Amino acid sequence: MSLAKTALWGLLILMGALLLDWLLFVRIANAEPVRRYGSSRKRRTPSGPAVPR
Repeated sequence: MSLAKTALWGLLILMGALLLDWLLFVRIANAEPVRRYGSSRKRRTPSGPAVPR
């Protein structure tokens, strides 16, 4: 029972860390620098691989 509890806590901590990382990534993606020139690049990206300028 102790092992299962430990595994559950580990999974919970991992999920929390992933959620925190995702929220941070979303916040960075919605930041000002991307908003300035991201709209034109966002449309072009799905058709093919992104080409760095």
